[in-house]
Amino acid sequence: MFLVKTIRNEHYHYLSAPEGMLPTYHPDKIMKFGHALPSLVFTIVFVIKFLPLVSDVYAKELERNGILISETILLMLVPVLILNGFLIEWILNITNAEYKCYKKAQF
Repeated sequence: MFLVKTIRNEHYHYLSAPEGMLPTYHPDKIMKFGHALPSLVFTIVFVIKFLPLVSDVYAKELERNGILISETILLMLVPVLILNGFLIEWILNITNAEYKCYKKAQF
């Protein structure tokens, strides 16, 4: 969330929401099951299923189970986490008016 806060120039995000601000969703659960886990799964699927279709060299490296695979997963995870952070903030701004108002008041 640090990168998303820095890029968007906002000091408030869903993890810093006060108790009861997000009653349906607990910020900790959003972080685990809506941010980190889907980002990791998407990155692994993308790296293993779609990148070999684009690059023959990468497909051969995947067959050899080379170190390039884990490095690619780590490199791809960062932008996916950032995009997922933007997506979560956008969804919360649309679906939760109280969150949006509180966020504007903090800015």
